[in-house]
Amino acid sequence: MQEAKTAVSRIEFRTNLMRANAPVIRLGFLVECCWEDARWLGLVYRPALTPNELRESNLLTWPELQAPEALLRTLFDTAWDSAEGEGGAALAAKYGALSALHVVVEDAQSQFASGLDIDSDAIDEQLYARLRQFEARLEPSCAAEVIAFNGAGGRMIKVDHRTSAAA
Repeated sequence: MQEAKTAVSRIEFRTNLMRANAPVIRLGFLVECCWEDARWLGLVYRPALTPNELRESNLLTWPELQAPEALLRTLFDTAWDSAEGEGGAALAAKYGALSALHVVVEDAQSQFASGLDIDSDAIDEQLYARLRQFEARLEPSCAAEVIAFNGAGGRMIKVDHRTSAAA
């Protein structure tokens, strides 16, 4: 059984490059597996951002974030057109540390395809099932707005005063 060379890359959008604590929105995960005679590329992604994430994003510069699927399709195609085994690295070189759209090769020697037989009829389904495991890491990054209580709001109190029959 052949072992695949596999890399996992994370695609994210950094909402403010000037603030270290600014929200980072995970858009997707790209996985590339290469065997001697085959190549597989998979992308799991978020098809839409939450209203809070859109508010945090610069939509004048990045209008693609309103419907990110086309942007992610372009990234996917660019990765596929890159040299075999270098899809994520090619994207990381283009969208590196100085870009709000950021791609990082998270694991260049991933065990993602470990134990899978490339000659199996079910290889695509098995790879797809493993790819879907990344969906849990694509949770929204901008929670609902927290409304501070300044003490000037209303109050509701219920009190039940019970008197003892023995008193």
